Amino acid sequence: TPCTSPPLPANPLLAKHGRMLATIDVFVDDFIGAAQGSPSRLLQIRRTLMHSIDAVFRPLQSFDPPHRTEPISTKKLLQGDASWSTSKKILGWLIDTVAMTLTLTPRRLQRLGELLASIPPTRKRLALPTYHRLLGELRSMALALPGARGLFSHLQAALTTRAHNRLRLSPSFHDALNDFRWLHADLGARPTRLLELVPTPPTLVGSHDAAGSGAGGVWFPHPTTTPRDTRYHIIEPDGHFHRRRLSGLGPVVWRMAFPTHIQHALVTAHNPHGSINNSQLELAGAAIHDDVGAQCFDVRERTIKSATDNMSTLFWDRRGSITTTSATATLLRQQALHQRFHRYVKLKDYLPGERNNMADDASRLSHLPPRAFLAHFNQQYPQNQPWRLYTVSPTMRSSVISALLRKTSPLASFLREPAKPQPIGTPGPISAKPYQWILPFKASTTQSPSSKSLPGAFGAASSMHPADPFAAKRWIMPYATLAKRSLRWGPTTHATVPPVNSTFGCNEC
Repeated sequence: TPCTSPPLPANPLLAKHGRMLATIDVFVDDFIGAAQGSPSRLLQIRRTLMHSIDAVFRPLQSFDPPHRTEPISTKKLLQGDASWSTSKKILGWLIDTVAMTLTLTPRRLQRLGELLASIPPTRKRLALPTYHRLLGELRSMALALPGARGLFSHLQAALTTRAHNRLRLSPSFHDALNDFRWLHADLGARPTRLLELVPTPPTLVGSHDAAGSGAGGVWFPHPTTTPRDTRYHIIEPDGHFHRRRLSGLGPVVWRMAFPTHIQHALVTAHNPHGSINNSQLELAGAAIHDDVGAQCFDVRERTIKSATDNMSTLFWDRRGSITTTSATATLLRQQALHQRFHRYVKLKDYLPGERNNMADDASRLSHLPPRAFLAHFNQQYPQNQPWRLYTVSPTMRSSVISALLRKTSPLASFLREPAKPQPIGTPGPISAKPYQWILPFKASTTQSPSSKSLPGAFGAASSMHPADPFAAKRWIMPYATLAKRSLRWGPTTHATVPPVNSTFGCNEC
């Protein structure tokens, strides 16, 4: 199954700077720099870095023992390590700042293929050192491979079968390796885009919920979001009800009723031996919620932010994998591959249940016909545009139900190419005011009454009355940026405070 192509227009929510940028990072003994500007500016940045290293680690002197070498490796300098380039090999990755991509080196890609080929599907046992090498190799690559971190649950669960330094390989273990084989085959033609790794201000915000009867959720697009040519149920302002393709943006609500056999398998006070718990239903709702966002809007290389009132779902989603073979592992696998296919960045937040009214109604009102359901939302939660009801596709519904039953679905069943984006004109400056349904991407100044911290620490804003027509305003999820730490945050060295009357000049590097 091929992945969706990268988007053509740039993300208008990306931060714009009026000056050239530069940064230096350190990984163990490797200095990694990225900068913009003219050759002379790049040269000055390199000089600054080298002088800073010499200020901490003194250069060679005549009385040094013969085994001591220069702090800055002359061998690596001659190999071109300190030269500026738009394409560079860094820590085993090839980074291209023009194409904005990140790929594995051919050597690592070949090594991954050989490692996966050494464990055929017919193999029943695996030595523990080989398992550690496999897991370590995959983990090191998963950091920059979207969709990989959700594939480790069944691999990690194999440790529970350990006996005398050997592991028993289950069918689910081999299914996980098949997913990595698909990922390996996809890496050659599909490099990772840098914008798939870095969160930006969200293009979509929303929340989801699930109950024994069904799941539901809502999405609110930013004014700069590109809609897709999707069909919705809608009640027009003139009262006409129909299902058709709509242009422009508007709030989207979805719902899906769980079949009877899923409801009967739910763990309750009357059914303590059920096989599905409520948190797994919430995670299933999260998987559907992400698909609705990808099918209704162009989320390629965009950040989407959704909220849940279930803490287990929140941390499962953030971790990406667990160490069991339960329905949770199958759902996390499906979510990870879905994210890679549609190329979005996902953020997850917590929303208390008393503030999650809209998603709660969407999950519990599956018995209403579409017209009555939309009439309820338009009356209880009015927005600038009428609500649009999206119908979950049968294939997505089937794959989520199968995941709840711990059955692995083929990729084609839930990786569907979305409808084409609606045509847009040449982007200009953003002059439209934010819609009332958009969650402000800034801190709230409401301090918790019980807080004993500094005035800069903020608590959750108080909930508004449920009867408020613009209920989306109650979703303001405050966060505050931590204050900048002191420039001197580590142990003092002789380079911490420069000598008086010192100058910072250098010869040609």
